[in-house]
Amino acid sequence: MELSAATKILIIAGAPRCGTTAMTRYLGAHPDICGSRPKETHFFLSADSADDMARSREVYRRNHFPNLSSEHTLLLDGSISYLYRPDAAKRALSVFPESRFLVMLRNPVDLIHSYHSRLLFYRQETETDLNRAWKLQDLRRNGEQIPWTCSDPKMLEYLEVGSLGRHLKALLETVGRDRCLWVFYDDFLSDPLNTYRKVLSFAGLSYDGRTDFPRKAPHRTYRNKSLQFLNSGAFLMAFLPVNPKSTALYGRLARATRPLRRLLRRANSTEKPREKLDDGTRSMLAKAFFDDIASLESLTGRNLDSWRMDVSAAGSSIAAMPPGQTPAPHTSTG
Repeated sequence: MELSAATKILIIAGAPRCGTTAMTRYLGAHPDICGSRPKETHFFLSADSADDMARSREVYRRNHFPNLSSEHTLLLDGSISYLYRPDAAKRALSVFPESRFLVMLRNPVDLIHSYHSRLLFYRQETETDLNRAWKLQDLRRNGEQIPWTCSDPKMLEYLEVGSLGRHLKALLETVGRDRCLWVFYDDFLSDPLNTYRKVLSFAGLSYDGRTDFPRKAPHRTYRNKSLQFLNSGAFLMAFLPVNPKSTALYGRLARATRPLRRLLRRANSTEKPREKLDDGTRSMLAKAFFDDIASLESLTGRNLDSWRMDVSAAGSSIAAMPPGQTPAPHTSTG
């Protein structure tokens, strides 16, 4: 089945640790939707992905939608990297003008806490203390103290990852508000049915009657550090040229080894409750994202006072500010 400029695509453009995997799983079971393989194609990160429209559509279908049939009316792509790369979203829109973008949002303090744990699980991060990992950002941006198992140092820029207000603003300016829907993680968690139906409506699809929304598995960690390395991007990079992410070779190798890596990951993982974030680190993160939360509140019209409560332990001057009022700009990243 060929794709055309009229093909409809829903791209879950971000953010990480905000329920994107669960949403992808729920939507992927809808009879009218064909989900990509893998969940995150990152196809339009490549600068030349929109040079030849017809060829791009053909490669995109062949590499990521092997199960596409005439019964499907919508493609689903879970490339959360597009929230941070509006140029990629722009390319997707140029190849598929009917593209729509779903952005899932969460309190950045909780997002970064969960995100850091995930990086540790995949051996992209080796600093187990989030406070220390945060303070390493400046050094790492200069190429220092980057774990040798990390396949992309940009993943270690926690301030960048959690600045959802700034990134949502850039995405809206690039593709237009009418093509974007944002969903808050808290709403998704408390009322998955209505959130699911809202997303279907945005995508132009009818409700399929789904009422079962199983929760994601508990937090997990690995048993053996060496075995877990085989699941990291660094393992694949060992067999490829420098900066292989933009090459088709990396994609083919990743797809070929995915089933084996998935089995290994399951065998090497074990349930372990995530450690509670200490008050000092929570307060530090809340202060760092204070301005960005205000920006997100302005963009979405959502009252985010509850997110600002995390700064109360940092000092009464911030905690006592009226809702919506932003303190003087700060320059510290921790």
